[in-house]
Amino acid sequence: MADYVKTPSTTPAGYQGPEYGPFKCAHCEYYTDKDKNQGTCSKPQLAKELGTNIVEAEGCCNFYESTGEEMPLSNYFGGGGQKVMDNMKKQYGGKKAKQVFYATANKRKQKQIDTAPMSKK
Repeated sequence: MADYVKTPSTTPAGYQGPEYGPFKCAHCEYYTDKDKNQGTCSKPQLAKELGTNIVEAEGCCNFYESTGEEMPLSNYFGGGGQKVMDNMKKQYGGKKAKQVFYATANKRKQKQIDTAPMSKK
């Protein structure tokens, strides 16, 4: 896989590669597949910041708009993702809350947590 341009999470796009979390450009409405590892992003602000519109399928940026295929909210923020989303919806409204939620998770480099119950021995 090619080395992709990354931008600081503090920039408007804040594009990061797959090493930073369970986010996937492939689950974003701006993404179009090119092959299994990369595709193009139709968000002009991202292309301007990166100097290209080619992104990793498992990368993500602050402009992420879900296609509904992402991980459950409970896998974010130490299992409290649903509560965080509910608070953001109150503060920002529905669509903006999703953007802020995933941008915040991206900036905090959230990793997927294991939500499986502990087995009894």
